[in-house]
Amino acid sequence: MLISFINDALATAIALMAVYATAIVGFSSDAFVLLYLVSTVTSIIGSFVFGYITKAVGAKRAVTFVGILLVVSLLIAVFAVSTSMFWIAGSLFGVSLGSMWVTSRTLIVELTPDEKRGEFFGLFAFSGKVSAIIGPLVYGTITLLLSDYGNIASRIAMGSMIILAFIGLIIHTKVRTEKI
Repeated sequence: MLISFINDALATAIALMAVYATAIVGFSSDAFVLLYLVSTVTSIIGSFVFGYITKAVGAKRAVTFVGILLVVSLLIAVFAVSTSMFWIAGSLFGVSLGSMWVTSRTLIVELTPDEKRGEFFGLFAFSGKVSAIIGPLVYGTITLLLSDYGNIASRIAMGSMIILAFIGLIIHTKVRTEKI
C-alpha cells in the first residue's frame, strides 16, 4: 500500500497532464502531443537506467530515489510559468513513471515469499485501481473548492499530488527490507 500513495500522484498526473499543460501552462495541442511523446521516451529510458540503479543500490533505495524525482518533477510542474519549465517537468515525470514501474515491482519480488508472490502482485494491482480513484478525487475536489482562484486552483491541486507522494515516501521509510 505504500506505493499506492506514490501511484496516486503518478496516475493523477498522467490523467490530468493534457488539461494542465494546455489550460494552465499554455501548451498548444500539437506541442502537448510532442511533450507526451518525449515523456514516453524518457519513461523508457528511465526504466532502463533505474533497472541498473535498482540492481546496484537495491529496490528500496531505488524507490526512494524515484519518489524524490517524482516530487521534483511535480514541484517544477506546479511552479512552471513557461512551457520550457514544463518540458523539464514532463521529461522528469516520464523518467519517474517508467522507473516506478521497474523499482516497485522489483521491491515486491524482493519482499515477498515465492509462494505468495501472486497474491502480493494481485494486491498491488488492486491498489493501482484504487489510486485511479483517490488521486483524481483529491485533485478535482481541490480544483472545485478553489475554482474562484482561477489557475491557482489547478496548481494547488497538482501540488496536492506532492503531498500524496510524500506520504508514500514516509511510509516507505518504515518498510523492512528483510524478506517475509
